[in-house]
Amino acid sequence: MEEKRCILCNKPYNYKYSMFGRGCLDNLYELLDIKKPSRFILIGKEPEDLTIEDKITDNLLIKSTVFNETIKSLIEKYGKETGKFDLKDYERNGVLLKFEGGDLLYSLHNATMFVNAIKNENSTWKLDGNIIDTYDFTEFKDLKEYVDKKESMLTDIFSTLLNNFGVVSSEYGVIKKYNINIKFNFSNYEIK
Repeated sequence: MEEKRCILCNKPYNYKYSMFGRGCLDNLYELLDIKKPSRFILIGKEPEDLTIEDKITDNLLIKSTVFNETIKSLIEKYGKETGKFDLKDYERNGVLLKFEGGDLLYSLHNATMFVNAIKNENSTWKLDGNIIDTYDFTEFKDLKEYVDKKESMLTDIFSTLLNNFGVVSSEYGVIKKYNINIKFNFSNYEIK
């Protein structure tokens, strides 16, 4: 049997489709410094919803300006007087998060956050919540949507290219949609 090789990077792969091989994805993930998913979904196999609850993702959230600014705003709006709030009591549909860069931008688009917050005696907050999104590629991106002057132009070009490959792959059934639920629990969150 003839070995299949990626036409872009010439690495061997064993996928059933020939749009591009795993070799290209490996190279792009490394180049973009993006955490590689633990599994790839193959044609004909229906994906399962994914729940993520780990320290790596917690650290990404803690470092995210968007996450921190949103939490700060919610505490100011709903928790300042009472020292606690459940977002579902005020915003039944949660709040929209649009991340600005890195793994969170590339993997989550228009994610929705729900959070329950209680102020601790030491003025930190106990946050228990989740961020939900659907893993899908529905819209072609223009290069300027990823250009943020925080990363190199090459990274921005590849990010746009990867997203647009995802849109085409979704249209042809290569990539299947599934729901993502990121659970977080911070017992001593400090407002930044």
